[in-house]
Amino acid sequence: MDGVCLRVTYRMRGGMRDDFLNAVKESDVLSLIRSEKGCLEYGYWLSADDVDELVLLESWESEELQRMHLSQPHMAVIRELKERFVESTDVERYQKEV
Repeated sequence: MDGVCLRVTYRMRGGMRDDFLNAVKESDVLSLIRSEKGCLEYGYWLSADDVDELVLLESWESEELQRMHLSQPHMAVIRELKERFVESTDVERYQKEV
């Protein structure tokens, strides 16, 4: 099985990037995600140029495990936060450099 790496770019509602990140931190959902089977990386990165952009880099051992991740009960927290704070989402696959 091949792994999967995703770059998820969030366009935040005006000025809400920090509110989103604080809500994610308070929910403790990141520790649940990072402990999921097959999770190799899951982290948010700030844009240096755009205060309303946030990038999520995630990598998984396999596509199957990444799809299973999306159906985990704690992902409802992320979906609810995205509804409140995120205007749009763009998902791209990328290849990790070895």
